[in-house]
Amino acid sequence: MSSPPLWNIKIHIIGAGMAGMGSALALARRGFTNIHVWESAPALKEVGAGINLVPNMAKILDRWGVLEVAMAEGVELETANVINCQTDDVLTKVDLAYIRKEFGYPFSVCHRWSLQKALVRGALDTGSVVLHLNRIVIEYDFENTRFKVTEAEHIPVSSSGLSTTSSNSDTITEEKDYDDADEDEFPRWIEADLILAGDGIKSKARGGILSRRGLADDVVESGQAAYRILLKRDLINEDPELVPFFEGSQSYRWIGEGRHVIAYPISSHQTFNITTSHPSHNSQSTIPDSWTNPGSKAEMLDMFGDSCPRLKKLLNFAPEGEVIEWKLRARAPIAQWVEGNIALVGDACHPTLPDLAQGAAQAIEDASVLAHYWYTKLYESQGPIRQLLSGGTNPDKRLDKNIQKVLYDYDCVVEAKNRFHTLFNPVHYS
Repeated sequence: MSSPPLWNIKIHIIGAGMAGMGSALALARRGFTNIHVWESAPALKEVGAGINLVPNMAKILDRWGVLEVAMAEGVELETANVINCQTDDVLTKVDLAYIRKEFGYPFSVCHRWSLQKALVRGALDTGSVVLHLNRIVIEYDFENTRFKVTEAEHIPVSSSGLSTTSSNSDTITEEKDYDDADEDEFPRWIEADLILAGDGIKSKARGGILSRRGLADDVVESGQAAYRILLKRDLINEDPELVPFFEGSQSYRWIGEGRHVIAYPISSHQTFNITTSHPSHNSQSTIPDSWTNPGSKAEMLDMFGDSCPRLKKLLNFAPEGEVIEWKLRARAPIAQWVEGNIALVGDACHPTLPDLAQGAAQAIEDASVLAHYWYTKLYESQGPIRQLLSGGTNPDKRLDKNIQKVLYDYDCVVEAKNRFHTLFNPVHYS
């Protein structure tokens, strides 16, 4: 069988999150024309909470032409406050204006949906990406570069402190444009030339790669957990003590022994995003493979019961029944990111704890570098791609300028260009 034209190779991406949709958009913008994204959700809509649009990610989104879309309801932070959790005394206050001056882009925040929506719509607008929703991968065939997909079964989930509601006009549904007579027959095998698994920290592809080497996909427990709360402005009854949290462009980190709370406004200042870090109540959860557990507002308030009155007032506005405790877990690093023509991207590949707010940025960087790599190799090789390379300090590290220099000044595409032949010469084609 003859190989397809290089620009029309069949690229299938698992997962419509940051890594998956970022990869689809990056590849489409590089000229690839036959890209399919498979997602288990029945529709893409407002789900999740706040996310950081840090400069090393913003520069890539800008190149892709979607930064303004992501920031349409975002907030450019002006000041970061580190505060004593018990006394409410400001320990340090950092003017963030220097970040734009030094790194070219500001430190911004937005709702996770704003970023995902920008990636999805940007990818679909290229005309080269087809989105398949309500489909879940149940098996990979690494030797033949294919996967088995079936219809996803969904259990109703409440918002649990995270927004899940949006208007129909702000919901993305499936693009029906797949020329296959068996489209509605499940389960079914999908054949590809390349498969990118961007299916998150519980990636089935990752488990398959490790299993083929006799290795377990071990979970790394941090012993910490997080409550995540989206506090809508209309819930606070215009309390004069709390209104400034919404109207300002500042972040707040209340720190205490073994725990902290970080918060900032998103969604055009109409929502205050609150995330905690604290010892997990459910470190020995009996829920199989559980990463989230039903939370208790009373337990949350008790956890921060010795906090200052202003913080306790904020936490007390958390809607009843919408408190979920997220276990902060990771995966052990793995040596092999690729098996045949199936590669891992984003959290499926290198999940990270949220301490430096770089998880989404790393997923976007993965997508950008992979697209650059394939694009460059098409100019250097006439054969089909057959294989990828396996491939004075502030105590608050997010505000430490030395750490920021390492993170925000980094340009993954420039790095890939400068080190291209060193990194990719070992890759062979057939």
